[in-house]
Amino acid sequence: MNENKEHKCSDKDELLTRTKRRPAHTLLFFMTPRISFPFLFLIACLTTIGQVKKVTGFINPTGSYKLNSKATVKNGDTYGYFGDIDVKLLDSSRIAISFFVCKGAPSYNLGTFVNTLTYQNNIAIHKTPEDDTTCQIKFTVTPKGIIVEQYQVEPNFGCAFGHAVFADGFYKKTSSKVPVIADIEDKYNGTNGILPKN
Repeated sequence: MNENKEHKCSDKDELLTRTKRRPAHTLLFFMTPRISFPFLFLIACLTTIGQVKKVTGFINPTGSYKLNSKATVKNGDTYGYFGDIDVKLLDSSRIAISFFVCKGAPSYNLGTFVNTLTYQNNIAIHKTPEDDTTCQIKFTVTPKGIIVEQYQVEPNFGCAFGHAVFADGFYKKTSSKVPVIADIEDKYNGTNGILPKN
């Protein structure tokens, strides 16, 4: 009888020895009780609740927006990015948009366009197939402004903008009035404009 107990004991020792050689993730599988798939799914859902953006209904994008940047003025020159967007809702699926962004002194390189875009799920996308087939500028409208994301392959002259100009940023809503859709660059030129005279 004692021999039998010793034999069982040695089987346990052998099992422990074999278990010690297993990778940690294998041990976790063998040592924890079996968890059902629905329970794992529930845990995964609960951990991502705080990370999911709240789905917002239709947002009327009509209004004026200003780039939320840290541009500073020194000796009459503006350093850092500045820009504006004017949007007018034409119907439930189209907008007219006037866009302007400038990287400031010393180069004052800029990007600007006026266009009519499709507007779906509070998103509009501007493309420039005739100038840069890889260009895509995404406008995501929120209740407080517009998030602009620019994608292109060529960083130097992407989207037919000036050298190394990028549109990315948050453009804060400054007015809900219906703007006149025209080239915004014009308001930065002239005697009171920020852009330098040629």
